[in-house]
Amino acid sequence: MFGLRIRRNGVSVLAMTQLAEQLDKKLATWNPEIAAQVEQLVRDVIAKADANALDLLPSRKAVQHVLDTLDERYTKGRSGWLI
Repeated sequence: MFGLRIRRNGVSVLAMTQLAEQLDKKLATWNPEIAAQVEQLVRDVIAKADANALDLLPSRKAVQHVLDTLDERYTKGRSGWLI
């Protein structure tokens, strides 16, 4: 889709409009339980963004790093490296 991209607070308005349209289409195709869960997640993200609280959440990369580190320590512990 082509169109004018207007930047507002560093975000492309057209891109967000396309995202909203895609979400609307997907919500109509998912079963009602999944659609309700996704709607609640979006509401939660909006509420956190309004409260400037999104930066308090760890990134997936950070969480994965912690999990990998714990897994590595557990694996070494079982082989006698760490107790």
